[in-house]
Amino acid sequence: MSRISSVAVRKAMEMLCSEESLGPAILRLAADAGVEPPRLEVGQIQAVNAGVELVERQGPVRYPYVQVCCERVVNSMREKFRKFSGTARIGVEIRCSGERVGAVEEESRLLADALTEVLENNRGDWGDGFSYAGGYELTHHAARAGGKNVVQVARVVFELDVRV
Repeated sequence: MSRISSVAVRKAMEMLCSEESLGPAILRLAADAGVEPPRLEVGQIQAVNAGVELVERQGPVRYPYVQVCCERVVNSMREKFRKFSGTARIGVEIRCSGERVGAVEEESRLLADALTEVLENNRGDWGDGFSYAGGYELTHHAARAGGKNVVQVARVVFELDVRV
């Protein structure tokens, strides 16, 4: 099962870090909203499952910061003669920080919208027995103290179908 979670995270990271992924979606949505697009580089997208406080204690964090992790793997044995046929739940946290709550919230919502747009554009087969049907859950958390002054987290959870 651990191999399934590792491959699922790798697939999600490849999708998020590709040239046609978050960058163009962020630029398009920012232009539509008439705001300055936040800079999100590949190094700011990490395959890590840790709280914001712990990440900040490890060293300086460049915001916005995106974390990808596999939260749950379920082998439901839908296809009886396969080694694994089930789901892998992927969680993506977008963490934004700044000095004003309003600006941080606007950036958080824009990045979450870009992420959901990228997911919608990547429905289908992801290769190696992994596929994405298109469903997701988006949660915006309340802003709190941290980072540069204020931190806000938007969380997107989606499931990959796995058949290997």
